[in-house]
Amino acid sequence: MLSGETATGDYPTASASMMSRIVMEAEKSPSTRPRLTRAARPASRRRSLAGPAIAAREIGAKFLVAFTESGSSAMTVSLARPSVPIIGFSPNLKTRRRMSLYWGVIPREMPAINDSDALVDWCTGDLLASGLASPGERVVIVFGAPIGVSGSTNAIRVHVLS
Repeated sequence: MLSGETATGDYPTASASMMSRIVMEAEKSPSTRPRLTRAARPASRRRSLAGPAIAAREIGAKFLVAFTESGSSAMTVSLARPSVPIIGFSPNLKTRRRMSLYWGVIPREMPAINDSDALVDWCTGDLLASGLASPGERVVIVFGAPIGVSGSTNAIRVHVLS
């Protein structure tokens, strides 16, 4: 695309605007979304994180929420191109900065929490207080146990915000 023009050319704003229009149009194409079906059983733990995208679609979730130390859970979920935005919560600034580059991920700061129920309660409070979600909406949450350990993502939870 015109990325060289945005950095060195005379019309960086026009170039960035054109790139944005091209990307937005290209992402409307059905060929850019992977086909997610129940029959397609993932072969690996990493690929199995496409499951939350299927769950989010089937229950009409508002968001997919990924609690992550390194950002890899948010990245893996984003590769499934879910039909809903992904909220990537991390206590690490470097991880949140990296997640801002992932497809469909909205990075958000969180405190260090070591209990799964407290994690879900905190998430509910943050989403409602920030105005991102409303009571009664559903979210699909991805996290790992033990909490706070990078690479331990092993849980998917459907939660109704209240």
